[in-house]
Amino acid sequence: MRALRPFANEYCIALFVVIVAFSAATVSSATDMTLAPRIPVPDQSLLEAPVAPDCGFKDSLSNPTAEQMRMKLDYEQQCYRQAEEIVRARLQQLQDSVRKTIRAVERRTR
Repeated sequence: MRALRPFANEYCIALFVVIVAFSAATVSSATDMTLAPRIPVPDQSLLEAPVAPDCGFKDSLSNPTAEQMRMKLDYEQQCYRQAEEIVRARLQQLQDSVRKTIRAVERRTR
């Protein structure tokens, strides 16, 4: 029985080393996951198709005068211009968001 004791001590030491190494690896990987920056994704509303602008002149003009036609066309032109500005702003926000996503992915792969 005395001859097995040195072997038992070596076995216990080896088992202890394996347990410590496994624990350290588990804590290390958990720490890496919590410290890794999250990859930002674009807001879902920016990925949805924009609604078509409703720029039709609301008043019915049965026999429009030149001044009424000018007012109607001016209204519609302003409406479409504002709708374009809104869509361009959303596109800019989407592009900025995608750039952030690309940067985060590139940083993570380095």
